[in-house]
Amino acid sequence: MKNLRTPALFLLLACTVFMAWPDESEKGSQSMAAEAAQCPGMAIVAIRTDVNGSYIIVDGVYFGMTSWNGQLRPGMHSVLVTAEDHYPAHFYFTLQENMKYVISIHLDPHTGLLSVMVYPEDAELTIDGRRIQRGLQEVPVGKHSLVARKFGFEEQSLKIYIARNKTSYIQMQLKPSRFELEHFKISPSVVNPENKGAYGRAHIAFSVTGPGFGSLEVKDEESKTIRSLKLDEFSTWSQDCFWDGKDDSGRQVQDGTYELLLTLWPLRMKQDGLAPPMSSPSTPAMPPIELPVPPIAPHLPMPQAMPDPLDESYSRPLKAAGKVRIDSGLRLFPAGAVAARPGLQYCADPKVRELLPFSIDFQVFFGSGFGAATDISFKAGKDT
Repeated sequence: MKNLRTPALFLLLACTVFMAWPDESEKGSQSMAAEAAQCPGMAIVAIRTDVNGSYIIVDGVYFGMTSWNGQLRPGMHSVLVTAEDHYPAHFYFTLQENMKYVISIHLDPHTGLLSVMVYPEDAELTIDGRRIQRGLQEVPVGKHSLVARKFGFEEQSLKIYIARNKTSYIQMQLKPSRFELEHFKISPSVVNPENKGAYGRAHIAFSVTGPGFGSLEVKDEESKTIRSLKLDEFSTWSQDCFWDGKDDSGRQVQDGTYELLLTLWPLRMKQDGLAPPMSSPSTPAMPPIELPVPPIAPHLPMPQAMPDPLDESYSRPLKAAGKVRIDSGLRLFPAGAVAARPGLQYCADPKVRELLPFSIDFQVFFGSGFGAATDISFKAGKDT
């Protein structure tokens, strides 16, 4: 008996060591979930991979691509998953009869290196929507979209291909953008300043492409300016401001239709970060950015000349207008609980008396007679 135990123990240790030390070229991870199932003499197995088009091989036999569902005999089995541009994953698992298993396998991608130099240096860089830093980055092999953006500059996008164990060098220089106004919107279109929250003021939302400042003027039906608001300097794309339905003296305006006029002016490009200093006869021109580009790097055209920020057309103010109606009849308020009494003596709605002992009527109205009401009833009991 002792002689039989020794080979069995040696075999168990050998299998454990083999499972714990896979080939260094194999990477990835796996997880398994199990639950009881009726399958006499067999086990129900579902294998899922996170790479579309991956090959699933069980015990040396090809079972399918990406995912597989079926039955396997109880005992130890091996699973090998391979996919293009990914490291293979090889695992062993043991099955029991009358059990259902879901095996999820993650594959690690092959990678290459990407070195990006961008101007301005604080521009935001993203690959496939994921933000990265300047300098050397490890990126999965394959096609990717590289985007550089900074407020006040035109967004630049490149399609790149990362090769395995290679380094790709990219240089990007953003051009200052024209000052433009986009996505102007006023909401809601009808406002009552006595209401709280969104229906008590007008929200003006817009976006700009560069630094600037602006003002908001409110004009009555006679085109007379009754309110003027100054906007802070723009430091990002999305902007907004509000009008609370009051004039410059702080008094609530009368019911009627008012025009909201938005006027924006661009700021001159600054030399401390928004753009390189412009050349002059007494100042040598700024040398272009140069990088040693190996043969594997994609060919990029040289950055074009930057537009002149002193151009008169660049400094023209931009305008947008919309209308808002002030209506004191637009009331948003809870009418309260029409009836709410515990016990068996009273119920607000006779139709729901069987739901005693508790009932509440709740009403909300907009203006005169337009609104909604609901009845909520509760019944206390063993199954509540």
